[in-house]
Amino acid sequence: MRAATSSEEIRAVVTAAAAARKLPILLLDVGRAGACADGDARWFGEVARGLGDDRALVVVRGRRAGDSVPDLAAALARR
Repeated sequence: MRAATSSEEIRAVVTAAAAARKLPILLLDVGRAGACADGDARWFGEVARGLGDDRALVVVRGRRAGDSVPDLAAALARR
């Protein structure tokens, strides 16, 4: 497993999973160094663009227990 850092890399993972007739599982670690360098909304927007209209199981791990991730919901709603 390796870190995907752009919508193109996420798209490649989703496309490969679809070709194998599998559901991709993505772990978004918002606490990872550099993950949110440009802000959560932009980073989550990249994820949403990479997913497109395809299905995936997306697990979001926050910075601390209790952190919310409203930017992801907003980014997915805009796609």
